[in-house]
Amino acid sequence: MADPVTMMLVGGSIMQGLSSIQQGRLAEAQGAAQEKIDRYNAKQLERQGKARLEAAKIESSRISRNQKIIDAANRARAAKSGMSLSESPSTIEFLADQAFQFHLDRNFVLNQGMQDYIGAQNQASLLRAEGAFAKDQGKLAEKWGYVGGLGNMTTALYVGSRNTNLKGDQKLIKSQGGLSGNYIQSNANQWMSN
Repeated sequence: MADPVTMMLVGGSIMQGLSSIQQGRLAEAQGAAQEKIDRYNAKQLERQGKARLEAAKIESSRISRNQKIIDAANRARAAKSGMSLSESPSTIEFLADQAFQFHLDRNFVLNQGMQDYIGAQNQASLLRAEGAFAKDQGKLAEKWGYVGGLGNMTTALYVGSRNTNLKGDQKLIKSQGGLSGNYIQSNANQWMSN
């Protein structure tokens, strides 16, 4: 039968091995959970990007409608005053400038919506990549947890099987003064002198 110290060392090593395995399992679960969270967040970002693009299209349509209303009102004012658009270059220039300004406003809104959409798509792609990486890291931690845990347990079992009968060694230790400081000190001095 092994002495209590050896049994405690073997038991401690086995517990350490089990702990390593459990840490690996937890890391794998955490990585999988992080991937799901990142996938969900990526979908939310894509929805937000699409909503921003749709809002930009609606705003562009509103600007275009506004342009038509203002353009019609300006033509009506010009006609009411008795001016012909073909006879008044300044009126034509004014209407053209106004149309161009509305065109710029529409394009700015559409461009901003498209940039928001593309930015959201890129962020979503990054989140998916981070989630996949977290999942892979978790799986890797789980594998190494098993390797480390099984290694600790194997070492413990080996030490336990080699030290099942230590009575002779205990007699030797007692004959040399036990585990007192004198025995340890004399061995340390002897080792340092060599």
